[in-house]
Amino acid sequence: MRRKRFRKFLLCGSILLGSFALFLLLSYWYMVRCQGSWHGEPLEKRMDLAEIRRNIEADVRFIQEMGPRNSVNRKTYEQLLRCEEWIVQRWESQGYRVKKQTFSFEGRDYLNLEVEIRGRSAPSEIIIVSAQYDTLPASPGANNNGSGMAILFELTRLFKNHTLDRTVRFLNFVNEEDPFSGTEGLRVPPSAQRRDAAAGHDRHGPGLQPPVDDRR
Repeated sequence: MRRKRFRKFLLCGSILLGSFALFLLLSYWYMVRCQGSWHGEPLEKRMDLAEIRRNIEADVRFIQEMGPRNSVNRKTYEQLLRCEEWIVQRWESQGYRVKKQTFSFEGRDYLNLEVEIRGRSAPSEIIIVSAQYDTLPASPGANNNGSGMAILFELTRLFKNHTLDRTVRFLNFVNEEDPFSGTEGLRVPPSAQRRDAAAGHDRHGPGLQPPVDDRR
């Protein structure tokens, strides 16, 4: 009886050890040896890094020269409207159709601006890439958030002639800064409320060479 139990225990142990060894072998093959079947070309191979840098620097410089863009007074509100027009023109020059979400708050009109690249294989899966274009009350907004806007424009330029698997929506939105943050003056567009992933670009100036700050 004892010998039969021992044989049964030995058989079960051998099966468990064999199964575990097979699991380790399959895991190694899947994670290390499996090469996949993708035959595309990485986007970075087509990038001209010098051109990207020139474009970002030029955009940050132009955005900064607009001055503060907010609703603190009539002048800064007019500069905010000027920035809206420039964003529309910039995206249209890249070949996009710009969607506008218009809303009013405390007697003034505002726009959230959006362009979209529709996905090919999974268009219902949506990625939001965003930046805000208003500034703090006394800031020309070179870093916060001219740097984020400049990167957003470069992304839309680089992705313009590429077919993507998922839908990507690029969004320039308004009234992120005080005094509107956390109020009805900051409104998320309906098109951005349903999303599978999101990336916000804000204050990238310290990472640039030379660094960009909002005092210049």
